[in-house]
Amino acid sequence: MGAYAINLGGGSITHAELAGIAEGLRVAWEKGARKVVLQTDSAAALSLFQSTTSCHPHYTMTSTIRRLLERE
Repeated sequence: MGAYAINLGGGSITHAELAGIAEGLRVAWEKGARKVVLQTDSAAALSLFQSTTSCHPHYTMTSTIRRLLERE
């Protein structure tokens, strides 16, 4: 278990949720976790990073999350 806080500056709630997911996955990887259960209460964030469309303002962040989830 762990906790962290980061300053994202401005942005939307969805951006903050996606940034938290990405950072949590990075921290888990750095700590050696290779089997991670990802949970979020943000239906918007979940929908975006499961989507294959690139036509949304959070595409870069969702691509980062997908790459993190695809690591061996």
